[in-house]
Amino acid sequence: MSAQTEQNLVLQKLYILATGSAANHAELAQYNGMVASSNGFATIDGAIDAYISKMAKDIGLIATVQLIAENGFGVALTDTQTQNIITSYRAAGINTGSKLLHHVSKLQGEYGATLDNRGHAASGFLDVLSDNGKNVKFQGEGVTSAVHTLLQQIGSSPTSFANGASGFAALSANLSLTGITGTANHYLAGATVFADTNRDGTISVGEWTGVTTAAGTYEIPGSTTADKVIVYGGTDLQTGNAFRGLLSSSTGATAINAFTTLVEAMVVGNVVNTGFDADAAMKSTLKLPAVINLLSNNSQAVLASSTATANEKVVALRVVTIEQELSNVLTQLAAVIDNANPTATLQSASATVAVVVGKALATAALAGSTVNLASATELAVIIQAAFTATGTVATTGQVMQLAQVMAASNVAAEAATTITMLAQAADVAQGATLDALIAGALGGNYDAAVTGFTGTALATANYVVTVGSLIPGVLLPATVSQVAVAKAAADAAAAAAAAQLAAAAPTAVLGYSTDGGVTSTSTATVRDANTLQIVATFNKPVTDGTPTIAISNGVLTVTAMTKIDSTHYSYALNV
Repeated sequence: MSAQTEQNLVLQKLYILATGSAANHAELAQYNGMVASSNGFATIDGAIDAYISKMAKDIGLIATVQLIAENGFGVALTDTQTQNIITSYRAAGINTGSKLLHHVSKLQGEYGATLDNRGHAASGFLDVLSDNGKNVKFQGEGVTSAVHTLLQQIGSSPTSFANGASGFAALSANLSLTGITGTANHYLAGATVFADTNRDGTISVGEWTGVTTAAGTYEIPGSTTADKVIVYGGTDLQTGNAFRGLLSSSTGATAINAFTTLVEAMVVGNVVNTGFDADAAMKSTLKLPAVINLLSNNSQAVLASSTATANEKVVALRVVTIEQELSNVLTQLAAVIDNANPTATLQSASATVAVVVGKALATAALAGSTVNLASATELAVIIQAAFTATGTVATTGQVMQLAQVMAASNVAAEAATTITMLAQAADVAQGATLDALIAGALGGNYDAAVTGFTGTALATANYVVTVGSLIPGVLLPATVSQVAVAKAAADAAAAAAAAQLAAAAPTAVLGYSTDGGVTSTSTATVRDANTLQIVATFNKPVTDGTPTIAISNGVLTVTAMTKIDSTHYSYALNV
């Protein structure tokens, strides 16, 4: 490494510690000039001292040191930890901003490796811009914010550095004089995209807004700063369906999809401390390849590439599959809450669901376990948590029905062995299945959704739909055995769903009748001397023993019910 390159790296590391972003070409030239004019870092140190002193005055010394730790190392320090560090450093004579930054810039171990990786990534980004004649395009608050986001995704490992470098390569490729180009959910045409500066989930006065092109791209002006970018509406080119979800990303991402939505939600919702933590949690719990950058990944483009290897396409299909499963959960659950809860909106429901799913991933990552998005049991926990967080009312039976339907959509995605089959599953999951779930939410009954979009019925729906484009202008490929393969996969999915249902304990919904069973309701008013017939309707035959019933407050102790048939049991209560 040349002396100039070494000096540039030192300057970048100091800049990253102070700001969390990278110095652009003009700034780096200015700082090199300051070093040359004072034959050392004296002038630079004076500027650092002034900058850090102002920051400490504005937000406090503890918050300043915490921000430096996060900027450089992705570490979230507590107030107590920070005060101890300040006390220790002062005792060692490290009592100015410049001394602090120079000291921590030379740390060894994991912290030092993280800052080194971030410094090298920033330097590499400037090199790529220079190679492509884009030096002047690194300017404006929006681009600076994008660089900050990408740097905060980088940790101490070589893999993390490689992911960061790929993110910067994507940013460089998508950077123009006017802004940063991105793709919306692979790909949404005619969708609304906006910078949610005040983070209220809706377009407010003064916030930048635009519409995606026919190819599903958008461009955020380089001067626009927003921690959150949202997209909704439009038409999904892959399925031809209207998109009825809401997805988001942080600035710096060159895509908006289910992955970026989760990363953004996990950081802003305080589920994790940094974007690096969110990236790690998602990759470990969802079994995603460690070698992809979730903020810039476009696996569908890999599937459409004529130069990608067979192995690269296998990995890409797996990534797209997981992304589709996440999108199904985010979209279907948010739509149910939006329509079942009078106080909810699509915006509020989508934001809450993303945080709830993020918490499930982070909790699993902490425990060293994984999350199965095709498991009705695991989805039921997520659904109930989202309902509780939004104040949405539902019975245990309804939660399980929703979990059945959502799991079936994802089982179908898991079973897809080609991108065409996956697109067919996506078409139904975010089309007809979503319609059935919304109808169920409005009517308070999900029986039709379960009947129509699980098991064999879902398999039939999946392999008869016609889908659209792999990437804009390239139709999804069809195969001679497409229907046969799809049906076999669907049959396997139906068998897996049936096995899962068979392994689960029966659940029951109670109905009440005061006229001998002629009519039955979910609630009933009774008076003295009435006979209240209580009927338990189970979701599958009871084969192990006889169900019992008990009523609190001493009304009825544990008593066996009377069998009507294998799924219905009753008890007559003399009031």
